[in-house]
Amino acid sequence: MYNQHNLVLLFIETEQVQAEIRYEVAEENELFPHIYGALNIDAVYQIIDFIPREDGFF
Repeated sequence: MYNQHNLVLLFIETEQVQAEIRYEVAEENELFPHIYGALNIDAVYQIIDFIPREDGFF
């Protein structure tokens, strides 16, 4: 991502998520979770700002 603003990181308790979570392969055979459906807000336990560096990259 480059030059994005007003982004946040959500810390999610996966056991609390009501929607389906699928772990899918991304680059380099790493698995990444994807939520298929609405995220119930009570599964989020922390929110922090995701601020880019001065060059616009993260």
